Amino acid sequence: KGVSLGEYGVKTHPAWRESNGATGYHICRTEEQQNQLFAAVAHYGLGLGCSKIQNWCLRDGEAGVFPWGIFYPHQFVAKDVAYVHRNQSLAWRCLRPQYQAPEVLVVLANQLRLGNDARLGEEVANRACADLLALHVPFGCLDDDHLQCTAPATKLVVYPCPFALRDRTLEQLRTWVDQGGV
Repeated sequence: KGVSLGEYGVKTHPAWRESNGATGYHICRTEEQQNQLFAAVAHYGLGLGCSKIQNWCLRDGEAGVFPWGIFYPHQFVAKDVAYVHRNQSLAWRCLRPQYQAPEVLVVLANQLRLGNDARLGEEVANRACADLLALHVPFGCLDDDHLQCTAPATKLVVYPCPFALRDRTLEQLRTWVDQGGV
């Protein structure tokens, strides 16, 4: 599965000004800021090998002030940001990104993601990923039920908190280490 960047957008309607009580992320932005965000999300998506990107709404809401679509309400009249997306799409059709398997792999402990506190497995995996990102280390992720899919380029496996391994998982890891993996 590719990464999916979903549900992003920017409010540009004056009703969302801070003077009207808007706070945090949900404040009025300029159309230029909207264009910059939409372009940045799409560029990050391309760089990360995303399978898709998805903004909040195609059209602004018709029944209320819900202004973060790519088209104006009641009709398909494009905003400038629609042309940003269209032009990126046209340009990127000429690109053919090639996946390069990283040498570092974070293995997700499936057994730790089950049970009374399933968040623990996700939390330790997220910490490992955050640390590798902070160190600017290219890495991939794979759950421990699919170790047979480990790329030949993989040299190092980070396996946070594997408290309860299946016998098959342990045997696959031993075999991989015997073949030179760390």
